[in-house]
Order: sequence, then C-alpha cells, then structure tokens
Amino acid sequence: MKKFRFGMEGFLKLKKMEEDRKVGELAGVIGRIEKERSTIRSYQDKVAHYLSGDKAKMVHNLNDMIMIRDYLGEMNKKRKIAERNIKNMQTELQEKQKAAANARKNRRVIEILKEKKYSEYLYDLSVEEGKNLDEFNSSRKNHFFNAIDKYHINKEGINAANTME
Repeated sequence: MKKFRFGMEGFLKLKKMEEDRKVGELAGVIGRIEKERSTIRSYQDKVAHYLSGDKAKMVHNLNDMIMIRDYLGEMNKKRKIAERNIKNMQTELQEKQKAAANARKNRRVIEILKEKKYSEYLYDLSVEEGKNLDEFNSSRKNHFFNAIDKYHINKEGINAANTME
C-alpha cells in the first residue's frame, strides 16, 4: 500500500502560519501592555523614593515646595496617561486573543481531519495486510495438501510396484 499522504497538508501549513502570525500579534500587544505597566511601576517607585528620601525633608522655601509639587504632579500625570494607554489597549488585546483563538481552532479542525484520515489509512492498511496473510496462508495450505497428495500418490505407486514383484 502507498505511503500516507494528506491532501490538505499545504492548507494545514497555511493555517499554522496564520496561527503563528496571530499569536505573534497577540504577543506584541501583551508586550506593549507590559511596557506600560512597567512604566507605571517606575513612576510609582520614583514618587515613593522621592517622598521617602531626604529630598522631601529638605524643603526650605516655597520654591522647593512648588518644584516638588510640580514634579509629583508630572509623575502622576504620566502614570495616568500610561493607565489610559493600557485601558485603550485592552480592547485590542481582546480582539487579538479572539483572533488567535479562532486561528488555533481552525488549525485544530484541519489537524483532526488529518488524524481521522490517518486512522482510516491505518485501518485500510491492516485490512490489506489481513488479505495478504489470508492469501499467503491459503497458498501454503494448498501447497501443503498438494505435497501430501503427491506423497500418497508416490507411496501408492511404490506400494503397487512392491506388490507386483
């Protein structure tokens, strides 16, 4: 029997490439979100460090107080912008997750079809092997009985020749 070939192998490869592309896009969005989260943590750490450090204790005049207030306000503004960016990316993230899940599902459907075709191939192969074994055993059986018949004929011929003497 011929070697197993799946007729839709090219289509399956195409679906795998599409899934890889969708997963890559999803990873890009997740990376951007993580970058924004890291930025937020960085701003929070800077503010915490500034408030807990010696700079907060060294306020001597009104200008220092205004400068600290402006700095903390700017850090807070940047943090809010990063949070807004994350919120805006959440819809994109959900879309990319759905697209990746659909691509994975489409690829899996083709893989299941391939597995089914392969199991059919294995079944057909076992049926063919069974037929070949039956044919082989039948021919051996016929050969065996033919040999026995020849033996009996030869034996009868020898017995007949011995009795004639």
